[in-house]
Amino acid sequence: MKNNPTKNTALWLSLLVIATSLVACQNNSALGVVSNYHWNKHGLVTNNNKLNYHSRSINKITIHHTATQNKIGESDLERLRSARRYHMQDRGWGDIAYHYLIASDGTIYQGRSADFVGGSSTDYGTDNNLLIAMIGNFEVENPSYQALESLKNLVANRALHYRINPANISTHRHHASTLCPGVRLQHWFDRVGENEILHKLQEKTSLF
Repeated sequence: MKNNPTKNTALWLSLLVIATSLVACQNNSALGVVSNYHWNKHGLVTNNNKLNYHSRSINKITIHHTATQNKIGESDLERLRSARRYHMQDRGWGDIAYHYLIASDGTIYQGRSADFVGGSSTDYGTDNNLLIAMIGNFEVENPSYQALESLKNLVANRALHYRINPANISTHRHHASTLCPGVRLQHWFDRVGENEILHKLQEKTSLF
């Protein structure tokens, strides 16, 4: 079961006080996010008819992995494009499942528009939920330092932007019977990752 430290409540209260001033400062360009137009401009066209808007403002963040095996000579960008084709052609979804994806070199890619509910092959609530995926299969490989740093920064940034209670930052495995986000990424989150994300939030709020 997900650990829910009591310090989350105090941190959440502090975030509420300063959230109004932070919202204007938290955007994709500040993180160097590669827009889906740039990485997918020659790919499949998003089918908005197969997508649903969130019923209310995003209030949760869930961490995933793409579970894509690393083939010899294949780049993270190729793995990203492969995941999108699979989600749209094989799963029949309107776009890639995740709102953001993070490569092994730390590059953050924009996925499905955050206006729309993300996709999942498991039965858990993706409505009002921001889905962030690490590119790779962390059942068999370790997440890189660069990717983990980007994950912490992105999660903290989006939590501030949407005013998300830190208690609502979790992994896919906390919500469904699944291997996602992979045993090695899950171990990082449970052992140190959750607290390191909280520290990132505290660092960002101390700047205002």
